[in-house]
Amino acid sequence: IELKIAPVKNGKISGVVCTIRDLTALKIAERAKDAFVANVSHELKSPITSLRLYYDLLHRNPQRQDRYLARLERETERLALMVDDLLRLSKL
Repeated sequence: IELKIAPVKNGKISGVVCTIRDLTALKIAERAKDAFVANVSHELKSPITSLRLYYDLLHRNPQRQDRYLARLERETERLALMVDDLLRLSKL
């Protein structure tokens, strides 16, 4: 809960005004947001790590360029779809 107390003054303190607010819904939403951010961060790291790997492999082993470029294309598309999903979700 959140508790706020303010004095009522008319020359001297003649009383107090007290407000009590239930923060349960706010805390639940905050936990859900934190879990969502952690999940999105994890989901975005996977394709980024894969992109870095295949970029490095492409430089180390150029004769497999076709294979690596195909994988880079798939991971780039996967990342773009995730970002599009996030943008749609943010509009909700």
